[in-house]
Amino acid sequence: MSRVRFAILDLDGVILKVRSSWQLLHRRIGTENLARVHREAAWRGIIDYAEWALADVFLWLGSPKGWTRCTITELYPGAIMLLKLLRRSGVTTVILSGGLDIACPVLKPYVDMYISNKILYENGVIAGVRVQVNSKQTYADFLERALRLDWSKTLAVGDSIIDVPILERAEYSIAFNPADEEVTKAAKIVVYSESLYPVIKIISTLLQKGKA
Repeated sequence: MSRVRFAILDLDGVILKVRSSWQLLHRRIGTENLARVHREAAWRGIIDYAEWALADVFLWLGSPKGWTRCTITELYPGAIMLLKLLRRSGVTTVILSGGLDIACPVLKPYVDMYISNKILYENGVIAGVRVQVNSKQTYADFLERALRLDWSKTLAVGDSIIDVPILERAEYSIAFNPADEEVTKAAKIVVYSESLYPVIKIISTLLQKGKA
């Protein structure tokens, strides 16, 4: 039996090559400059995360649903291979993201749970957002209950400060191209790479050691 039974993976910056799926859509739709006002307000504590999200999505209202589609080419090389490895090994795998659900159609077949903020549509255009993930600390507690998750048998991969509560709890934690020193300190292994192949190699070794 493998020593790794659960995996919690971040999306933005780990599976997706971009640091932020929010910023990806702003670039696509042409609202990046306007969105800076909301970001500044959030950083200064003028608005909270949910208000920030709603203000951002307000800029997208009426944009075609097609703008939110994510393709395999926007994933890090090795992303699908990693998810297939975990599934083949019987590891319960969760995508937990403070980003958007733009990669859900591509990744959902390979994971057990996909948790993110959800874009809402009406008549084929963007109509709003449902904020579901503004703290991974809260979801750490939720996953414990929902999956009977054992942190001593859990692998976590993240890149940003929002991932720290998960990285600190997981026995096997990997910071992938970490954006902050706090992320580096929270993880047991740090990987800098243009692909997920080094991460796959590390996880493959963990899975094989568990069978020995």
